[in-house]
Parts: sequence; C-alpha cells; structure tokens
Amino acid sequence: MVDIRSFGAVPGNTSVAAALANARAVELAVQAAAAKGEAALVPRGLSFDLLPVHVTGVHGAWLHLEGNLSAHANISDWGGSKKTKFPSLITFLACEGVTITANATSPAAIVGNGYDWWWARLLNDLSYAPNLVYVQNCTDVLIDGVRTENSPRFNFYLLEVKRVEVRFVTVWTDLEGQRQGLEAAGHWDAAGRLPTFPLNTDGIDVCGQDVWVHDVEITNWDDALCVKPCRELTWGCSSNHTYENAVIHFGVGASVGSVPPSARVNCVRDILFRNITFESPTKAIYLKSNGGDVGTAVVEDVTYEHIRATGSVWYPVYLGPQQQKEPDGRGDGWWPPTNPLVSFRNITMRDVQFDDVIWPQAGVLRCNASNPCTGVVLEDMTISGWNATEWVCEHASGHATDVTPQPQCLAPTQRPGHLQVPDTTVASASTDGSRQPKPHKRL
Repeated sequence: MVDIRSFGAVPGNTSVAAALANARAVELAVQAAAAKGEAALVPRGLSFDLLPVHVTGVHGAWLHLEGNLSAHANISDWGGSKKTKFPSLITFLACEGVTITANATSPAAIVGNGYDWWWARLLNDLSYAPNLVYVQNCTDVLIDGVRTENSPRFNFYLLEVKRVEVRFVTVWTDLEGQRQGLEAAGHWDAAGRLPTFPLNTDGIDVCGQDVWVHDVEITNWDDALCVKPCRELTWGCSSNHTYENAVIHFGVGASVGSVPPSARVNCVRDILFRNITFESPTKAIYLKSNGGDVGTAVVEDVTYEHIRATGSVWYPVYLGPQQQKEPDGRGDGWWPPTNPLVSFRNITMRDVQFDDVIWPQAGVLRCNASNPCTGVVLEDMTISGWNATEWVCEHASGHATDVTPQPQCLAPTQRPGHLQVPDTTVASASTDGSRQPKPHKRL
C-alpha cells in the first residue's frame, strides 16, 4: 500500500496549510497506488485534517482507512458564500473501479465535524453544506467497512454510478448535538420529539444501476437509505437496487426520491428493500414526489418486505408529495399538492410490522386525482399504536391483504392461514436479474 505520508500528508495538524497538503497527498497517493494496483493508505492511529479531495479519471482508485480523515472545521477556510454549493470532502469523478475500505480492527472513520455547518444552515447563514463522500459517473464501486461521523450533509452520495456494492458501513450522527441546535434555532417539535428541519444528513443516497447495499447501520434524522432518480433519456433509469439487512436508528426512512418531473424523464424502477429494522423512525417507508411543471417522472416496481419498526414518531408509511421546508424558504411545506406529472406504479409492501406508533394515523397513500397510483399492494401488514387506526388514502388503486388497519381506498382481501416466512438470503443486484453477489476485493 502507498502511505499518504509519502506524498506530504501531515497528521495531527489542523492548520489550513496542513489541510490543503493532506488533500493533495491523498490525491497523489490514490493515483500512485492505482498505477501499481494497490491502495492508498491512511495509516493506523493517526488523524489527518482535510480540505476537499478530488480524484478524477483514475482506473482502480482505492483508498484504505486505518486512521481518520477529518473535515477541516473552520467553515471560512472553505471559501464561498451563502449560496455556494460546497464541494464534497472526498470526490471520485469518472473513475473505473472505485474502492473505499476500512480495517475492521481499527477505529478508522471519515469525520465530518458538521456542528458548525448545521448551525450555519439553521441560522440561514448558508443554504448548502458539503457531503462527505461523493462518487459520480463511476463504475464498479465498492465501499466496505467505512464509518462516517457527523457529516455536514449527505454521508454517501453516489450519482450516475453502475455496479455498486456498499457493505458493513456505519453512519453515525450526534443526534443530541443536533437536537440542541435545532431546539435553540426554533426547528424542534418538542411535543412530537422530532426536528422540523432535519439538516439533510442523509445516510446512503444512490442514483444508478445494479446497486447492492447491505449489512449497514445508520443513525441520523433524515433519509437513511435513499434511491435517487436518474434521467432516463440522458443517462438511464435508476434501477435494479437491493437494500437489505439494515438497522436504522431514528432516520426518515428507506426512501425513494424525492422525484420531480423532468423533460428528460426522472425514473426509478425495480427497487427492493428487505430485512430492515427501524428504531424510533420519523418515517420508515417513504416514497416522495416533488414539485415541477415540466416533463414527467415515473416510480415503478418498488418492493418493501420484511420490515420492522418500533416507536414510529410520524407516519410509518408515506407515499405522496415530499414534506419539507428549508430555513431559507425552499421546499413545498407540510401538506403540498400532489403532482400529476409523477407516476407511481406497482408499489408493494409485504410482511411489515410497526409497533408502538406515536402518530395518530397509520399511514399516507396520497396520489393525484388525474394520475392515480396504480398497482399498490399491501400484504401482511400490521400498524399498531395508541391511536393509529386510519389512513390518509386518496386516488390509489390496488389491494390490501391481511392489513390492519385497512386503508379505505384499497380493495380488502383475506387469505386465512397465510404466513410469510422471512427470506434472509443475502442477495445483490445484477444485470441478469438473479440478484447474486459479485466478487469484490477486500483486505
């Protein structure tokens, strides 16, 4: 392996000069290691302060963490202004073969130092913040064993990627620190025990094809696992994803979207979420359209199965327009109109159990009158709580089998004696539809 110190990386120094030198050292080490078919090494027991890293056009880029990479904490040293879209801490662009790994026996992490960024956004001093890891237009991506902490924004944002595996990843957000800031800035609902603005600290967001995310643990207050749409007419549909064997603490769900219309057709297709456990989620199953009046979008063939949650704070199931309002005024708000340009088709939820739901409604299926949701199938679903007895259910067609409480807009059916046995087989996305794992290198 190629040690980043051999290219001038300086541990334990938080100056601007060190952060810039460390960023350049990571870039050069990744390039040099790739030329030899090796990994760039962040050495054990050391922490390296970092300003943005950019790796572009490298074949076989491999970054291996045994020590920490820590985002430079002084926001003013990042440059920019209120409306700046800051670069991510670590960016891989147009690479063939991207690998980010960490040694399971070392306490390595990518540390976001997000507190000041969260405050700046809450006070509307900044509209945006950097992601931790951003991968765009890359193929054959593996992220294995990596821990992230306190990202300013998304932890992992993978855009227009093909053949991806994310495994044994931990995303951790200091929720108590976030709560204190949210409360002080007036963005905390004390009665509901949830933020009114969750700071966009998403866990793993992916727009791409042939994606397998498994055996992950995520703690945050925004989308935990999220399928982002891709533009079908220019890149291809975001399709053939499997997300499974995940534990999510709090969070706003295993999500699809948001999906606005586009002249190039925003598209999500053939998505599977399974064997996912939630603890006190804001939402758990979440499919969301977004505003817009140009073009179209489609979300189809999405399945949730073997889903468990306890203590859901808000709607445990939500299919409808995104509920969001940013401190700078962006977003459509609490109960926005549905969008006739976004189609939802063939959405299945099977073997789902939500206990101790706090919100007084079981869920939302809220579709458009002129473009209803079709093929909505609920099977073996129980939602129980102190008053979760009814659904908001509008302009959706399909059927509900052994569902309690019954959504009034779906045809009820019964199958006496039916029992779903959870399938715990580990699976992945593949181009031939077999959902079998493909080999990846691992230390």
